[in-house]
Amino acid sequence: MERLVIRMPFSHLSTYSLVWVMAAVVLCTAQDHIYFLSQYSP
Repeated sequence: MERLVIRMPFSHLSTYSLVWVMAAVVLCTAQDHIYFLSQYSP
């Protein structure tokens, strides 16, 4: 119950930060794929 009370006021902030975390993960994975492909490109 305590976690729900703490989360309620920051629901919009957590959603906003979650979007940024997802964007960062996508960028990081994209960079990894680009680096991986560039390693084996002729």
